[in-house]
Amino acid sequence: MWLLRKIIFLYLIVITWALKQRECKPNTIQAEEQKVKTYLFSNYDATNPPCANKTTVDFLIYPKTITFNEHSNTLEIHCLSITNWNDDRLVWDGEKFNLSDDSFHVADTEIWIPDISVHTSGDLSLDQRPSATYCLLFHTGVVWCKSSVVYTVMCYTDYTAWPFDIQYCDVQLGSWAHDSTVLNLTTKWTNWMWRFYTPNPQWDVVYNKTGITYTKNKYNWEKKSYILWIQMGLKRRSNIMQVFYITPAIVLMILTLASLWLDSISTERLVFVCINFICHLLCIQDLQWKLPSNGQAAPLILLYYENSLLLAAFSLLLTVILAKLEKSNTKVPQFLMSITNNILNSKIGKLLFINMLDPKAYSGLKESDDSILLNTIKKENSWKWITIFISWIAFIIISIIYIILLIIYLPRDFLQINVDHFETRLRKFSKSDDIIGD
Repeated sequence: MWLLRKIIFLYLIVITWALKQRECKPNTIQAEEQKVKTYLFSNYDATNPPCANKTTVDFLIYPKTITFNEHSNTLEIHCLSITNWNDDRLVWDGEKFNLSDDSFHVADTEIWIPDISVHTSGDLSLDQRPSATYCLLFHTGVVWCKSSVVYTVMCYTDYTAWPFDIQYCDVQLGSWAHDSTVLNLTTKWTNWMWRFYTPNPQWDVVYNKTGITYTKNKYNWEKKSYILWIQMGLKRRSNIMQVFYITPAIVLMILTLASLWLDSISTERLVFVCINFICHLLCIQDLQWKLPSNGQAAPLILLYYENSLLLAAFSLLLTVILAKLEKSNTKVPQFLMSITNNILNSKIGKLLFINMLDPKAYSGLKESDDSILLNTIKKENSWKWITIFISWIAFIIISIIYIILLIIYLPRDFLQINVDHFETRLRKFSKSDDIIGD
C-alpha cells in the first residue's frame, strides 16, 4: 500500500512540473507594444482629426466582385479598400522602445479613421462602412488600413437595346463631415485597381475610369470637399438571350409572311395563322417575365414583338375575311372587277401574280393574248381573283413594314460607350468644373 502511495505522489510531482513548463513566458514584444500604446494613447482623442492644418488621405478601392440588380437599378460592389494617412499625434521614437520593427497593429476603434463613405447610395438602410480591421501604425505616424466593404450604388439604367444593353454606374466616395480645409482626398495606383476583380458571369465591365472632383460639402454648402468617383459601364452577356428572343423574332416574321402565300380558303392557312398568332403571344408573355419593368424607355425588342403581334392579328383577320368573300355568291362590284382586270393584264400581273400564285390559270397563256385571260377570269369565281390580289398586296405591304421594323426596332450587338453621359452627370453633381484628374 505504501508503494502505491509513493507512485501516486511521484506521478503528481511530474504532472505539476510539466504544467509549469507549459506556462507562457512573458512576451517582450507585446509588452513593448503596450508601452508604446500607453505612450501614444494616454491623451489621444479618436473622435478628432489630426492636429495638422490639413490631413491628406490616400484612398482606393479594389473591386473583387459585382452584382447588378435589374429591378432596383442598384450595383453591389464587393471590394477591398486601402486607406493611408499621417497622424502627427501618433509619432514615436523607435529607439526609446525595444521593438524589432518600426510598426505594430492597432484596432481601428482606437485611432481616428477618415469618415469616407458612399455618396451615391442605392440603399440608405445599409451600413456601407468598411468592416472592422486592424491598422498598421508606423513610428512616423503613418497609418495603413486595409478592410473589406460592400458598396450599393444607384445606376442609370437604359434597357432600350436589351439584350445588348449597356448600363452606367458611378461610385462617389468622400467625407460627409470634413471639408477640404480638414481633409485632402487623393488616389494613386488606379491602373492596378481591377487586378483582384473576378468577372461576373452576366455582366462585363467594358468601361471604367477613376478621378477626383472638387464639390460642395454636404453639411455646409459654403465649403467644398473632395470626392473620389469611379465610373463603370456594364455590358450584358447576351449570347443566350440572342438565341431565346432575337432568332424567334425573325422566325415569326417569316411565318407571318408565309401565311399570306397560302390559299385564303384553305384550312392550312387558317391553322397556320392561328399558330403564328399563338406563338407571338407566348413569346411576348415570356419576354414580359424576363424584361425589367423599369428603365428610361421601353426595350426595342418589346416594341418589335408588339408590332409583329399586330401584323399577325391582321393576317388572321384578313384570312377570315378573304375566306368569307371567296365563298360568297354575291356579284363582284364593277369597279373591283375593272381594277382586277387591269392588274391581271399588266406585265407585273402576268409574271408575278398569276405565274407565282396560280400557275394553272396561266398555262397556255401568251403574254400578248389578253382575251384568253379575261375569258379565264369570267369562267371562274371573280371573288377568288380579288382575294388573291388582296393577299398579294398585303404580302407586299407587310414585307415593307417588317423591313422598317427590322431597321428601327430589332436591337443589334454593338459596343458604344456613352462617355458624355458620365461627364454630364459628374458636372451636374459637382456644379463646377473642378475635376482634379484621373
